[in-house]
Amino acid sequence: MKILLIAGHGGKDPGAVANGYKEAELTREFVLSLEKLLSEFAEVSVQDIQKDTYTLLKNGGKVPFSDYEYVLEIHFNAGGGIGTEIYVHETEKKTEVEERIVENIAKEGFVKRGVKKRADLLVMNTCKKQYGVSCALLEVCFIDAVSDMTRYEKKKQMVIQGVADAIIDGFGLRTVQKPVLLKEADEITWELNNRYFKISGYEDFIAVLAEAKKANSPLYWGYYKLVNNIKD
Repeated sequence: MKILLIAGHGGKDPGAVANGYKEAELTREFVLSLEKLLSEFAEVSVQDIQKDTYTLLKNGGKVPFSDYEYVLEIHFNAGGGIGTEIYVHETEKKTEVEERIVENIAKEGFVKRGVKKRADLLVMNTCKKQYGVSCALLEVCFIDAVSDMTRYEKKKQMVIQGVADAIIDGFGLRTVQKPVLLKEADEITWELNNRYFKISGYEDFIAVLAEAKKANSPLYWGYYKLVNNIKD
């Protein structure tokens, strides 16, 4: 399964600022941690964390949503409330994964505000309406609530793990094994020789490829992507 993670705000937009926190910094920390937890079970990408995806789309930029099967955007709420909630597009029929997400976060002591449907969020609208890909926006907790942020700092890793578990279990990914990638020079050479073209000077080819790997050379990465069927 291919998943895209988006950290809300960023660039020139810090998002909500309260209690000594900037939303854009919190979302990036959250997304990078979540990526590590999910990568064992799915192909996970993180949208460019140097940019604000909302601003990118608003200014006519593109995000390759069609390359993914699920998109999760991370935010921290503001406005005087407390608790965790998640938004999906109004046309979304299945919300089991999102229900698991808020349930798992609520287990750490946060008020469960539930799954809510909206049709006025640019990133979600673009993803769902133009590309037909399910997208959710998670408001982890309230950045302007001292109680929420105190609890979040204490339970941060458990909250992020809870979100990861909700996605992994909700999509049944624990039974899915990621393909083993061929990384070593001899493995790649064998695969090239048996699937693509006959190699004369077999041992010499392995030695050259091993040196190319050490040098982080495009020669190595070109063959690596070829035998592992990785597209740019």
